Amino acid sequence: MTQLVVVFCNYRSVSQEDFPGMSIVIPAPQVSKTHARITCKDGAFYLIDLRSEHGTFITDIEGRRYRAPPNFPTRFHPSDMIEFGSDKKVIFRVKVMRSPPKISEKDEGQVLQSV
Repeated sequence: MTQLVVVFCNYRSVSQEDFPGMSIVIPAPQVSKTHARITCKDGAFYLIDLRSEHGTFITDIEGRRYRAPPNFPTRFHPSDMIEFGSDKKVIFRVKVMRSPPKISEKDEGQVLQSV
């Protein structure tokens, strides 16, 4: 069983010891120092809001928007949108790939694309 862990934050100084896995820095004021974590377990994806200041929201394919409760795994699906903060300025659509994309040095840091 493989587990994917991605931590979203707004500082590059987040320690890998504190949050093992991959960290993604989003330099936006609505993203907390350690904002949210995404995990994948047994083929299902979960978002955990790490008690962020502005919250983390999920919008499903039918347009229903709900806030992820702090420190509680919230399941989401491919094609859902994840929003950091409530002002709709930092939104990403979930896309699941079988293997990581090949990233050139020029495109490094462009793993996420904003909606």
